Amino acid sequence: MAVLAALDRGLKEPGAGLTVLFVDLDDFKTVNDGYGHAAGDELLRHVAARLVKAVRPDDLCARLGGDEFAVLLQDTTDGAADVIAQRLVRVLGSPVTLMGRLAQVGASIGLARFSKDTAAEQLVQRADIAMYAAKAKGKNRVQAFDPSLLQAGCYLPANSSRRPRPPVRSSTSAPSCCAARVRTQRIGLRATGPGRQCMSTSRPHS
Repeated sequence: MAVLAALDRGLKEPGAGLTVLFVDLDDFKTVNDGYGHAAGDELLRHVAARLVKAVRPDDLCARLGGDEFAVLLQDTTDGAADVIAQRLVRVLGSPVTLMGRLAQVGASIGLARFSKDTAAEQLVQRADIAMYAAKAKGKNRVQAFDPSLLQAGCYLPANSSRRPRPPVRSSTSAPSCCAARVRTQRIGLRATGPGRQCMSTSRPHS
């Protein structure tokens, strides 16, 4: 699995400077229901293209499902990670034309930084927890993980019955790393393969 595999490799290298961003679109369901599923699929392609353009070439992007994405920032400082995450909020919140109509969503982003003795899956889970905290605080913002969030009740656990699905490849020349695979079975949080890739895990849209 690309994100977890890259994390596992990076966590073995001192000073790797790894940060995970867990990105969830705000109010995607409103667009998907109001404009139609085809427009929702088109919106995801726009979001994917914007993500790929907004991060650095060595960073890894993955679609986790419906309206959820993960970004693995490599060799980055805490300050640089914050800057990139805030940039993604601005970029993903920009209006987009869908089938001749103007639409807009926001993005809630959870940020989890590498710390000593942190396992790859734990780092992803921390970013997920922080994302829910960002939504609880009003959406369209970045929230860094803090242990106090574990007591705040912000995290909604994933459905353990989800299953992973094959990834969709992308490149800078074809930046739509999120193919239109929104209305699929509910599957688990996974990403696979090298480079910028996407796969789905559906949770309720927000």
